[in-house]
Amino acid sequence: MALLYLRAQPHLKRSVFQQIESLLSRGISNLPFPPINESSRFSYSNLYILLDVYQPASIPTEHFMSTIKHSEEFVVRSYEVGQNEHATLPVIANYFQEAAGKNARNLNFDIEDLHEKGVTWVLYRMHIKMGAFPQRWESVTVNTWPSSGDGIRAFRDYELIDDIGQVVGAGISQWMVLNIKNRRPVRIPAEILEMGLEVEEHKLPADKKPFPEMDAPEITTKLTVSLHDLDMNRHVNNVKYIEWMTGFMPKSMQPDLVCAEINIQYHIECVQNQEILIKTKKLQCKTYLHAIVDANTDNLLAKGVSVWKD
Repeated sequence: MALLYLRAQPHLKRSVFQQIESLLSRGISNLPFPPINESSRFSYSNLYILLDVYQPASIPTEHFMSTIKHSEEFVVRSYEVGQNEHATLPVIANYFQEAAGKNARNLNFDIEDLHEKGVTWVLYRMHIKMGAFPQRWESVTVNTWPSSGDGIRAFRDYELIDDIGQVVGAGISQWMVLNIKNRRPVRIPAEILEMGLEVEEHKLPADKKPFPEMDAPEITTKLTVSLHDLDMNRHVNNVKYIEWMTGFMPKSMQPDLVCAEINIQYHIECVQNQEILIKTKKLQCKTYLHAIVDANTDNLLAKGVSVWKD
């Protein structure tokens, strides 16, 4: 038995039937859908409608995946490129974040939906790896989809497609759900986990391996969190940590390198007016360890490893 999720707003019940008709018109009209009673089947507010499909083998996989996957097109702006006139890694991270947010909204589990339940999303870990960077004014497409989870972590995969259809970047993020009042992790709602696509392998490994210890930083930079560093949760935006880690590098680093990969784990929320220290040291050729700590308590806020290339 297969599950087909369709979004239904209480004032748009008729559009759900139109979506079903659209699916039937795309080559699956031979399927015997069970009887649908509008008054009983669509009485739930802001939920997904579950249809029991008796012959799932005759439905191409892409029909199910298209309801879960999301594609978003971006044009690289002049203010998003570096000295080499190519987009930077933090810009790609912003693209991924925007596409993920829209996908979550379409599937009815974005931040606003969770806030109604007294919980919110927090990013636990993010890994992005680029093979090539798009140039100024180039059009690119981000494909993203939720990809299962383990009860505490929800995974999301990403791929970046250039204007000739080649995959030039990939990513995976690991998310947790926090209770808004006590700021503690809670189990991810079952309806969200069930929506994740079962994949044989992620675009990048979904690892939990700890990073090396930051014992002797090569450079330490002190900053104060500003109002413009914050997101709608009133703590520092996820991408800002990537900007901080990759924006303050040792003078000994080879000139003209670009950050092509970042693997970052978030530990504690960072808030406005908080004083922080950004510590960086070289691990090996073109690979650097980063740690962001509270300047007063030395509590670890985030840690990551970046890889740079010519």
